[in-house]
Order: sequence, then structure tokens, then C-alpha cells
Amino acid sequence: MKLFFTFLLAVFSSLAFANVAPLTAEEAGLLLGAIKWVAGEYYAIVMLSLLALGFIWAQVRQFIKPETLAKAPDWLISILESIAANRGHAKNELDKNPIHFKRMQ
Repeated sequence: MKLFFTFLLAVFSSLAFANVAPLTAEEAGLLLGAIKWVAGEYYAIVMLSLLALGFIWAQVRQFIKPETLAKAPDWLISILESIAANRGHAKNELDKNPIHFKRMQ
């Protein structure tokens, strides 16, 4: 197992040094085109719905206690915290972080 993780680290370590840049107009057009292709003529409604659900979750998340959210699986907590923009520099303090709370139990 250690060999596997060492291999993954060696393969993906270059991604840590990747230059992150904003999307160009051409790349954004490709992304929007892919969404149009998947959602069809209702792509605007799909985009609006996804953005609205993300905004609503970000507002509702602040009222959910970390003890309650810690009952969910780690992968689900990670996804929900990402949608609520509680990752990276904007993540909650340790006493309000459900993953930390779950590990301390």
C-alpha cells in the first residue's frame, strides 16, 4: 500500500506546481458549449438552478451544527463544504469544522 501511495505521489506531485490561471474566453466558450450540449435548450435553466441551489446551501449550511453534519460520510462532508465555499482559506475554525469534529470523537 505504501508503494501505491508513493507512486501516486510521484505521478501527481507535479500537479501541485501547476500554474493555475483563469479561464480564457475560448475555454469558457467550450465549457458553456458542453453544458449546452448536455442540457439542451434548457441549459440556462439548468445553470440557474445549480447556481441557486449552491447559494441556498451556502446560506443554510451556517445554521447546521458541525455535530450534526459530522454524522455524514467524509466524502459527502467534503462535497457539501466545497459547495458552501468552506474550503481553503475560507474554511471554518477547527471547533466548527465537521471533519475535525468527526475525527476528535
